[in-house]
Amino acid sequence: MSPVAPRRSGGLINLSPSTVVAVAVVAASLLVVVLVGVPRLRSQAPSTAGLVPVPTAAVPIAAHTRIKRDHLWDAANARIAVVYLPPRAVTKEMLLNISDIIGRVLDGDKRPGYVFTEEDFLPRGTREGLVAGIPAGKRAIRVSGDRLDGLAGLNAGDHSPPAMFLRGIWVPGVEVGPQQAGAAHTADDPCDFDCAPTK
Repeated sequence: MSPVAPRRSGGLINLSPSTVVAVAVVAASLLVVVLVGVPRLRSQAPSTAGLVPVPTAAVPIAAHTRIKRDHLWDAANARIAVVYLPPRAVTKEMLLNISDIIGRVLDGDKRPGYVFTEEDFLPRGTREGLVAGIPAGKRAIRVSGDRLDGLAGLNAGDHSPPAMFLRGIWVPGVEVGPQQAGAAHTADDPCDFDCAPTK
């Protein structure tokens, strides 16, 4: 008896040449589908041919903020945030160039996805921050909220009679009731709080 087993003839599997060709065609077809088709399925971005890109806010922007590039940058897609509109949907009020947007101060809050118009901004040259909210010809006084009753519920742009907040605070140029110019009623004073500017 020999320690080596005799070799069988014919190989492991006896396949006809037509079967080998059929298996090769199927394998090649699967390879093409995987290499070409699957990446296409993942990146089925709609075509923007013929559409107009209109810049939008990428993040919420508070009123009286000076617009910077970061407000328009869509970090998720690594590009400037735009909405593509058909030419007939683009109005003359919409700002299409980001250079018309960056550096301007917003008049009100702006939510992401909304386009910019000239009406969204304060006049050119307006400083940003709280001073942007002071109307022309008006003055602002910074007052601590804990010194005056009733300030807690107010928001920017709210209006109320000035005397409502003038209890015991001297404001130059304001006459409250029958008192002298610049004096305000105290909380214990029974008169009404009709304010009139003095001369």
